Amino acid sequence: MCWKAAAIGQFGDDAGVEALLETKDGENVEVKKAVVEAFRRLRDVRCIPLMARWAGRVGEDDRLRRSACETLGAIGDDAAMPVLQRVLFDDVVADDIRGEAARSIGLIGGEEAKEFLTQALASDRPWVRAKAVEGLALLRDASVLALITPFLASTHQWMVRLAAIEAVARVGGASALEHLTPLLADKEIQIRGTTCVALGIVGTVAAQRHLKKALEDKERVVRAQALEALARASGKDFGFKIEQHVATLDQKALDHAVKAALAYEPA
Repeated sequence: MCWKAAAIGQFGDDAGVEALLETKDGENVEVKKAVVEAFRRLRDVRCIPLMARWAGRVGEDDRLRRSACETLGAIGDDAAMPVLQRVLFDDVVADDIRGEAARSIGLIGGEEAKEFLTQALASDRPWVRAKAVEGLALLRDASVLALITPFLASTHQWMVRLAAIEAVARVGGASALEHLTPLLADKEIQIRGTTCVALGIVGTVAAQRHLKKALEDKERVVRAQALEALARASGKDFGFKIEQHVATLDQKALDHAVKAALAYEPA
């Protein structure tokens, strides 16, 4: 059944879709996961009742519930909002499922989504708050910037701050720099590195100049992230890619690339 679901998800003939829609709740979890994956590819609104049932069903496999939430977000139809909202605010549901519900609400979008995600910012669960921030960024609504920026503060947990850094970059654009650049001096390496990634997303000349300053960070992993972000923002190849140095960062190669990047002048 799993391979049949995968094939239907690839080709999407009506008879096959109808067969998938008849999948029973008592079916093997691996089969149900294959059905969810098929509908994620198909993005067929006819599956919303089935996906909503599995996403919201108490006692259902956690991986299946999370995947069903993700599929509802990929479809992006308002009809999924009630179950996603219910999952998001259910304190007995695992954090990663609630987080996926938050992200899916952001993908669906609209004023209702903004209202739910704003409420979720007050959750006592850091992972839920982080995903609510991510969901707000997915709305592509500049008005949420003021809601997100407070979560950059060092008083918040790392996962919330990391989500906020990227969200501010995506929502704020050039105006995000005033919020992001102070974080290049943060005591946490991960915060500084993610800030470099965010500056690369902003990509303006001013952002590139701040990335050049970050090339002098005392931690080589931050220098490497600044280098890669600068390359992405400028379209320049400085001869160094992090994925080619997964096991360990080659200090000599990094230093050579940083030197080349420092000679580059954004314009």
